[in-house]
Amino acid sequence: MRRPTAGELNRRVRVLRRQDFPDSTDGITPTHDEIAQVWAKIEPVGGAIHYGSVQTGNMVTHRITIRYRTDITAEHEIHHDGTRYRVKRTAALGGGREFTVIDAEELGS
Repeated sequence: MRRPTAGELNRRVRVLRRQDFPDSTDGITPTHDEIAQVWAKIEPVGGAIHYGSVQTGNMVTHRITIRYRTDITAEHEIHHDGTRYRVKRTAALGGGREFTVIDAEELGS
């Protein structure tokens, strides 16, 4: 993957930690604690990545690039403009400490 160029981190997103708690009707109630608001690049993944992830049961629909962070895990969601994305995996871009790449599944609104 290539590094984002100037101006590509052009989407303001919210990073939220999702926690599920039992409720009184034997269901769960999700809560979201906002961790940060960051600038991001959001792009759909290519067909090969998407279909490969579907076959393994770990669907990835979008790749999100942000400035380097180590505190984002699969417990988090990314919210942008009414759309939610569940974090599937994160990695440092090129093994460096400048950008973090997030593979995510779009959950809708």
